[in-house]
Amino acid sequence: MPQRLPSPAAARRKEWLRRLDRAAHDLNALLAAFAIGLAALDLTCLVGQHIVDRLPQVTRVVDVQQAAMTPHPAGGQPFLPQ
Repeated sequence: MPQRLPSPAAARRKEWLRRLDRAAHDLNALLAAFAIGLAALDLTCLVGQHIVDRLPQVTRVVDVQQAAMTPHPAGGQPFLPQ
């Protein structure tokens, strides 16, 4: 019995599905790379947050002369007590 050749429409459909499968394969690799990168970023932020929580509190130092200055008068120049 002779083998039947596929119709042109069936051949085009098969070619389209083959190309779609190849594109999906490439896209899966890209999505896997993004997932690994996001997991690494998430882990880095988690570890960084634990490190920041364990750091000692920062002591703030205020310059007394700057803190004693009064607000600017209407002329725009700061008033410095003599």
